[in-house]
Amino acid sequence: MHLTVLSLVSWLGAVSAWLTAVLAGIMTFFISQYNLKNVIEPEQEFNKLRGRIAATILIHARAYSSMANDEIQTSAKSELRSLAGELRGAIEVLPKRERKPEYHEAVKHLVALSNMVGMDDKEFRTGKIVNSLEKCLSIQSMESLPVVKQIKGK
Repeated sequence: MHLTVLSLVSWLGAVSAWLTAVLAGIMTFFISQYNLKNVIEPEQEFNKLRGRIAATILIHARAYSSMANDEIQTSAKSELRSLAGELRGAIEVLPKRERKPEYHEAVKHLVALSNMVGMDDKEFRTGKIVNSLEKCLSIQSMESLPVVKQIKGK
């Protein structure tokens, strides 16, 4: 009888250790999935959107002029406004600690840039808006791109 009690206690200890390991593994899985879905993926999507905004600023640079044709201007306005909406949505999905006031300013700058497309801009407000937008989203300034420097002869 003494041996059976010891073997039972030993068996219960092994089962307890096994259950603890399984539960720890399940908890680790759920915590990592929560972190992936609520922190990592929103930040990745936000960074992809920043890249799309940077590309759009450059692609539609000619549309900021009142000399651009209506089709180019309409396309630029629509895309810039759409990106402003996407950016606003992406900010809301970011974890609260990652949301910066500059991101909301960037939404305002995108809307303003959309509104400025095709207008006669003698005060160069469009350039100022683009510079502010790039600063808010930590996008490399178009002025600092090597190609632009070569064109300007710097």
